[in-house]
Order: sequence, then structure tokens, then C-alpha cells
Amino acid sequence: MLQVIVLTGYSSIEAAHESGRLDSACFLSKPAEFEELVAQIQGAAGRRRAALREVFDRELAAVVGSSRSPLEIIAATQKLRQKYDQ
Repeated sequence: MLQVIVLTGYSSIEAAHESGRLDSACFLSKPAEFEELVAQIQGAAGRRRAALREVFDRELAAVVGSSRSPLEIIAATQKLRQKYDQ
């Protein structure tokens, strides 16, 4: 879920390849255009939110599938939301 944006003043094909191999969100060379950096940050934040939603939905499905009481479901949902809204 961690989104890493590599911004470097010492870019090389090898460094870009290694960055991709390590699954970074993107690799930018200095001087980077401000708009490009903002777009990459927004994209990484969106991917992180989507990944957190997937985890939340999966954990919620597990709770709902095994609960006996609607109150338990509500309490578990509130705990999960607090956990992933940070």
C-alpha cells in the first residue's frame, strides 16, 4: 500500500529500471515539472485509497459473514473505518 515516488538528480536507465523492479509508483528526474509531480502524487494517493478500500471491503466481508448481531456489524464497521481513515 505504500506508494513511493522516486525523485532524483542522478537519473540513469539502471536506476529507473531498479525503481520499477522495486515497484515504485513512478521515477522522476530533477528538475521535474511541478504539474507532473502533483499528478504523480495525486495518482499515488488514489491508488493507496483504492488499495485500502479493497482491504476494508475484504475485512468487512469477513466480519459480516460471521456475525450474529447487526450491532456487532456496526461496531466492527466503525472500527475498520477508523483504522483505514488514518
